[in-house]
Amino acid sequence: MDVICVLCGEAEKTCRHLFFGCRYSGRVWKDLVGGIMGTEFTYDWDEILGVLSRQGQTTTKVYLLRYAFQALVHSVWRERNARRHGEQPREEEMLYKFVDNIIRLKLLPVKGQGKNYPEEGLCKWFVRQEDKKTSSTTYKFMKIDSLSIRIFVQS
Repeated sequence: MDVICVLCGEAEKTCRHLFFGCRYSGRVWKDLVGGIMGTEFTYDWDEILGVLSRQGQTTTKVYLLRYAFQALVHSVWRERNARRHGEQPREEEMLYKFVDNIIRLKLLPVKGQGKNYPEEGLCKWFVRQEDKKTSSTTYKFMKIDSLSIRIFVQS
C-alpha cells in the first residue's frame, strides 16, 4: 500500500497532510481564503477548525469561510480519488477555479432571501478576487437591485 500523498508526492498521506498541509491543497486554500482570514490564516487542521467554530466573528466571514472550507475539502477528496483511480490530474489553478465557481454559484441564488450575509458574502468574495488582480485590470460595474457587483474585464 502506497503511503505517499497522491497530490504532491512528497509526504505521508494523512488527513492532516491532505487538508491543508499538502503543497497542492494548501496553495488552493490560501488562494481561496487567505484574504478573508487575514492574520488568522493557517494551514493547520485544528487551527482552521478553531477559526471556523469561534464565536464573535461576523456572520459574513463565517459563512464564506465555512462554505469555502466545505467546498474545498470535498473537491480535494474528489481529486485524490480521481488520481488514485488513474484519471488525469488537475493543476492547482484548475482546482482553484472549480471551487471558486462552486462558491459563486452558491452565493448568487441566495440573494433576497431575507438575510444580508449572502449578499455581503458575494461582494466580499468578488473583492477578494479583485485583490488578486494586477493593476492593469479595468472594471465595469453592473447594478443588481441595491447590490453593486464588479465585473472584471482584462485590459
